[in-house]
Amino acid sequence: GYYNTILANQSLEEKTTAIDLGIELLSEIKEAGHAGLQQIFKNYTFVGAVDDRSVLLQYKTKLYLCNICVLSKELMYQSVLQNFACM
Repeated sequence: GYYNTILANQSLEEKTTAIDLGIELLSEIKEAGHAGLQQIFKNYTFVGAVDDRSVLLQYKTKLYLCNICVLSKELMYQSVLQNFACM
């Protein structure tokens, strides 16, 4: 894929530095994580779409209005870091 092509053109030192940076950024995300939000996103029930940017989620007895653009951006950022760190 794209990342493999980039890594193939880099020296071993550059690859090691890039992977270390990815691991460091991922570690910072985990440390800064909010335990309550993690529980919500691990155990929510999807209620429905509110509009083209918002969804309603339920966790226990509370409802949460979530901006899917913001959530998608954060999910993709963390996913890219996770995949990069695993190379």
